[in-house]
Amino acid sequence: MVKRDIRAAVMTALLLTAAIPGTAQAGETSAGQLPDSAVIDVRAKYEGDMEVPAVYLVDVKWGAMEFTYTSAGTSIWDPVTHTYKVTEKNTWSGQGNTITLENHSNAEVTAELSFRAAEGYSLTGNFDRERLTLPSAEGTEAGAPPSAEAVFMLDGTLEAETDSFHTVGQITVAVK
Repeated sequence: MVKRDIRAAVMTALLLTAAIPGTAQAGETSAGQLPDSAVIDVRAKYEGDMEVPAVYLVDVKWGAMEFTYTSAGTSIWDPVTHTYKVTEKNTWSGQGNTITLENHSNAEVTAELSFRAAEGYSLTGNFDRERLTLPSAEGTEAGAPPSAEAVFMLDGTLEAETDSFHTVGQITVAVK
């Protein structure tokens, strides 16, 4: 009966020792000692197939788009040919002729600019940049989105028909 009690006590001690939580690595503890604390690395990984759709919001801003055609020059009488020699200097000046794009999208956008003269006009329009590419707004401040601008200027001759502003064409901003 005594033998049985000793065996039971040894088995109980072994079971209790095995049930103590924690880890001990060789060289860190001596027999009979357990560490006061242990550092356990916790690892994780992400697996997923989350779709992030592109959401587009592009602000297009422009000024007055008012242009003045100025025709200046001189007419000098040529007594030999009995005609006038006309020297003209025609110029265009623009006010509010800048187009600004701001990209609030989570994707890159490209804008193409074009001009079409209104019926009855043979004017052309020139942009200093006909294509604007703006990066995604991801990682930017809401008040400072990626932006780009282009300056527009008319070219050609405007007939003297009126001294007030009227529509002579249209600009198209195609965002892709």
